[in-house]
Formats: sequence, C-alpha cells, structure tokens
Amino acid sequence: MTGAFDALAHEIKDLANGETVLLLTNRGNYGDSLIRVGAEEFLRFHQIPYRLLPRKKLEKGQTTLERECAIIRNKDPLLLLLTAGVLSGHYGGMDQLVTLTNSVSRSLFMPSTYSDKLDYSSLAKTSVFYARDKAESMQTIAHAKFCHDMAFFLELTPRRPGRGTGYFFRTDVERNDLIPLPAGNVDISRKGKTASNPARFISMIEKVEILHTNRLHVAIAGAILGREVHLYPNDYFKIRAMYDASLAPYYPNVFFHDPEDFQAPVSTSLVEPLMHLFRRRRS
Repeated sequence: MTGAFDALAHEIKDLANGETVLLLTNRGNYGDSLIRVGAEEFLRFHQIPYRLLPRKKLEKGQTTLERECAIIRNKDPLLLLLTAGVLSGHYGGMDQLVTLTNSVSRSLFMPSTYSDKLDYSSLAKTSVFYARDKAESMQTIAHAKFCHDMAFFLELTPRRPGRGTGYFFRTDVERNDLIPLPAGNVDISRKGKTASNPARFISMIEKVEILHTNRLHVAIAGAILGREVHLYPNDYFKIRAMYDASLAPYYPNVFFHDPEDFQAPVSTSLVEPLMHLFRRRRS
C-alpha cells in the first residue's frame, strides 16, 4: 500500500508549495473518525503542515473559509477534502463543495467513492480527484487517481486476543435489506462522530475474534487488528469495490460474502456484553 500513499503525498506537496493546507473533514460517524485520524497521521508522517476545517463548523456558521485562510496566513491554500462516502449519492452537500472548490485555486479530493448519480461538472475544473476503489468510482471520474482509504494508514496493534463473534451490520440509509439483522446486532459506527476519538470504536472490535459486518471501517479496523472478518455488501458498489482494491490483496483474514450467504447466529455470543458496555459509558 505504501506506493499509493507515497504518490498521494508527493502530489499534495507539489500543490501545497510548502504551505499549510486546509483539511476539510466530513460530518459522519466512527468510520469517518478513523478516516480523519488516518489522514492526520498521513500528513504528519509526510511532514505536510495542515489545519482541520470541520464541515460542521462551516454549516453552523462557526467559521468561514476566509477566517481559516487568515488563521494560516494564506489567502489561497490547497484545500484537501475528506469526502469519503459523501459523494455516493446518499447524502447532500454538493452545493457547499462546489462553492468551496471554486473559492480556491487548488483543491484535492482525498480517496473517496464517486457515484454516477451525482453531477460533478460544477466543481472547480482544477480539482484533483483520488478514488478509493478501482471500479465504478474511476469510471465515474475518468481522470481520478487511485489511493487506498485513509484509514489504512493507521497502525493498530491488538492489546489482547479476541474471543467470540460480533455482529456489526449497518442500520442506516446504506443498510442492505437483503441481510436480516441478527439478534444482538450493534451498529457501533453510529456510536461516534467524525471528531470522536476512535479508541472506543477500535476497542470494541478488538474484543472479538470473528466479526460479521457491512460497515467498511469496522472491516478495515478488524483487518488491521488481525481479526477474522466476514464482509457483506451495503446497498451499493462500495464494499465489493474496496474489498477488491484494498482488502483482498493485503488481508487474507478478510472474506467477502454475498447477502444470501449470511446465516443469523443461534446465540448473541459476545455482542450483548458489548451493547451493555456502550450503555454503561453513555450513562
């Protein structure tokens, strides 16, 4: 994976000209926090100075692009956009991305998923696009370059052996209705936000030995931690495409299945204790 990340870093450095970049972070869940932390580690490792620009703050009027430019003393910085799955067609916000990319002379979309359901023609013509799959996204944005999802830049070392089986299927707009939710399912990604510390998220995945999920970043964390991961599709091409590009070639502990292959568990195994742990920490 190193070569793809090195190529991305080289292009960012060329575009940034040694100046501080703005890293636009997405509204999201624990999966997005894993992407954010991975991106920050990537930038620090490659000695690229940056400032976080949470999209949430822009939407709430808590800051502006002009104010952020003044803070870093650069009227026209390179804008890095962590859009990830935002451009899948499930979520809004394209108008804001159009405004932002046309407000600067240089913008780069960090590894993301691109759907042909959206119209990208109004984004700044100078925008550079990186796709995190080699299939539909690169067909939608013909000039996109490939790089792995930023969460793969994380180095995670399990602190303890896992035990039991965890079921972590989506329950949101990207759920796959062909997969019946098993008893004791925990959609742990929804327990956090982009700005959250992903340590809790990682610790929950670390506790199990085997996991079943159609959450991409549950699978990525499980893969890096060396857990046995059984991965299923969400409601569009993302999961299979990213499995083919970044999981199958590097992680023999990850197995992709069609929805009809899933068999609901007889018991909840370790999942119910995980649910109780989340409840205790919220109270």
